Amino acid sequence: MSIAVCPIFCLFLMACSGELPGGTPALVVPDQVRLRSSTAEAARTVGELQSGQSVLIKQQVDADGVTWVRVSGPNGISGWTLMRNLIAEDLAARSQKLAAEIAGTQVQALGRSKASLKLRLEPDRSSEENVLTLLPSGSEVEILARERRPRPAAAGGDGEAPTDARFDEWYQVRLKDNKVTPAGWIYAGSIELMVPAEISYYVSFGRRIVAWQALSPVQGENEENSAFLVLERQIAGAPEGVDFDRIKVLAYDASARDYYTPFREDLNGRLPAELREDSGRGEFTLQSVSETGTSTVRYGFENVAGGKLKVTRITPKEPTPRPRRR
Repeated sequence: MSIAVCPIFCLFLMACSGELPGGTPALVVPDQVRLRSSTAEAARTVGELQSGQSVLIKQQVDADGVTWVRVSGPNGISGWTLMRNLIAEDLAARSQKLAAEIAGTQVQALGRSKASLKLRLEPDRSSEENVLTLLPSGSEVEILARERRPRPAAAGGDGEAPTDARFDEWYQVRLKDNKVTPAGWIYAGSIELMVPAEISYYVSFGRRIVAWQALSPVQGENEENSAFLVLERQIAGAPEGVDFDRIKVLAYDASARDYYTPFREDLNGRLPAELREDSGRGEFTLQSVSETGTSTVRYGFENVAGGKLKVTRITPKEPTPRPRRR
C-alpha cells in the first residue's frame, strides 16, 4: 500500500535538498518497501524494509516531479525509495498518542474512502501543516466521533467534490492494523459509510444512518440476524451541533424472517454511543444535546419470551416546559 509522506516533512527536506548531514530520522509507512540501487527505471532491488522500521534519510533527489530519497536502515541496508513511503518520527508519534487516548472508544461506524484523502492530526484543513499521510482510495477506517467546523476559504484537496457548503464534517478514525499512523481525522465528505446490508433498507424517510452497533443475537438466532442500535440524522434541516436526531433499535423476527423496530425515539445527541451487554441483556448510553446542555441518557435491553427484544429508557425524560399564563 503506497501512502504519501506529510507535506510539512517534504518542506523540511526540500529546504535541505541534496546531501543531508547526519541524516533525517523517518519511519517506513507501507507494509513493505523495496530499496533500489538508484533512481533509474532499470535500477535493481538491493533490499527491503518493513512498516514501522526506522531509517535515516541521507540524500534527496527530485526528478520528473517525483521525490526520491536515499536511506540507510537496519543492519546496514541502504538504497533509494520514494519519499511518499516515509513519515517523520515525531508526526507518527503524535498519531500513536491520539490512538492511545481513544483506545477505549467503541467503534460507531465503518467507512471506506471514495478517493485518496489526507489523514490529519486535527479536524482542520486551513493549512497542510497537520497532514499525517495520504490514504489511498478504498482505505477502510473505524469511525469514532464526528466534528463540524467552518469551511476554510481555500478548502480543497481532501478528495471532495465541488460544493457550496459552509461547514466541513470530519470523522475521528482509527486505522486497523496500522501501527505507524493508527489514528487521526479525515474529511467526512470523502467517506462512504459501510452500513450493513441487512439494515440499510430500514432507514427512516428523509434521514440517513450515521452510526450503528450490533447487539447480541436474538435467542436461537445466529450472528447474521443480530439486533442493531441505529442512529439517524435528517438529510436536510437537522439541528445544529448534533450528530444524530433519532435513535432506533432493529431486531430480527425469526418467524417473519424480517426486522422490526421494538424501540424508536427522536433524540438530539452527539457521538460516541457506549454499549455494555452480557448474556442477552445490557445497556447503551447516549449523549443528549438540548438547550440546557449535554446530559447522559441510559437505555436497557433484554431478550424476553418468544425471542423478542425489549428496550426501555432508564433515564427519565425531562418534563416539557408548560407555557406561562398571562
